[in-house]
Amino acid sequence: MAKVISVLVLATVAVLATTTMVSPAMGASGTATFYTPPYTPSSACFGNAAEGTMIAAASEAFWDTAARRAATGTR
Repeated sequence: MAKVISVLVLATVAVLATTTMVSPAMGASGTATFYTPPYTPSSACFGNAAEGTMIAAASEAFWDTAARRAATGTR
């Protein structure tokens, strides 16, 4: 009986360890873009001011969202 319980505990631990390592990912299809230096930004929010070295691009499907409107103060 003790051997059966230890096997069940070991199996349960193995299943829990395996399922916690698997992460379902959710995302949307789109276009990723990167730029190589030198790059002069033209930001919708800051004009041509240099605001750092992190640059991202988004397609219209991603850009035209409520989050963008909230971030830039536009409607």
